[in-house]
Amino acid sequence: ENTNEAIANILGPKSVHDRYITEDLPFGLVPMSQLALKVGVKTPIMDSIVSLGSAVCGIDFWATGRTLASLGLAEMDAEAIVALVNS
Repeated sequence: ENTNEAIANILGPKSVHDRYITEDLPFGLVPMSQLALKVGVKTPIMDSIVSLGSAVCGIDFWATGRTLASLGLAEMDAEAIVALVNS
């Protein structure tokens, strides 16, 4: 909870446990990072954001987020995933 008077009136999340972190990281950045890895694209900044968010929130977003396995894409190669998206 934000108790700093200098920034207390800013209209934004009052805690790191806000949906912008607890939803966007595990269900947005985690699958994007895994898809990028699948096609050989490195995402070091994205990965760092997920890892830092996990540390700050005390939740392992890599473990709780959407993975290629949970999306049914783990066994597919890049070409098959592109074909699926385009179909």
